Amino acid sequence: MRPQKIFRVGTYDESDTRRQGHRPVQRNILIVCEGEKTEPNYFKSIKRRMKSGAGSKVEVVGAGAHTRDLIKCAHNAIARRRAEGLPMYYHVWLVFDKDSFEADDFDNAISMAEAEKWHVAWSNEAFELWYLLHFQDVTGGALSRDSMFEMLGRHLGRKYLKNEANIFDTIMKQSYLAIDRARRLVERWQDQPPHKASPCTKVGALVEELLKYT
Repeated sequence: MRPQKIFRVGTYDESDTRRQGHRPVQRNILIVCEGEKTEPNYFKSIKRRMKSGAGSKVEVVGAGAHTRDLIKCAHNAIARRRAEGLPMYYHVWLVFDKDSFEADDFDNAISMAEAEKWHVAWSNEAFELWYLLHFQDVTGGALSRDSMFEMLGRHLGRKYLKNEANIFDTIMKQSYLAIDRARRLVERWQDQPPHKASPCTKVGALVEELLKYT
């Protein structure tokens, strides 16, 4: 029997499985979210639509912690997995917002995560910018959270409620449109530090990765 390949990302590795047709290789992925409900609800909805058991390889943690504390949460999740003798995560993603946090805290948390060879799906100002991009381009200046909520309500035809459990099901048909719009925002601000990149979100990169398995 031909030996399995081992793929390594940073300090984490995972035995690879062979591709079947054009199906992507299933990966163990850890997603640690700043919020306890809004972001986890969204990503868990994507998990439920993953095929061939891929969703079981994705762990979503609603940490209820901010910026640098998320680093500790991710390390703790990795340590638990190692103690249980399970395959290590191939990708680790942190999901958090700028909100009202100090510029240094925001930028340093991103740098610390990237130094670990992790990915960061950050948003400036708030995660709801990602939802808004499903309906429209955002080409002006910074948007407050309240403004995003109001704009989302107009698009949804009802009041946007934070922590909605099924928001992905509502907006999923526009996911790839949102990915393209988010990519353009990242390109627009690529020469600026994250705390000055507003409005901007890198959530699209994580969603694009997950949608490969749906």
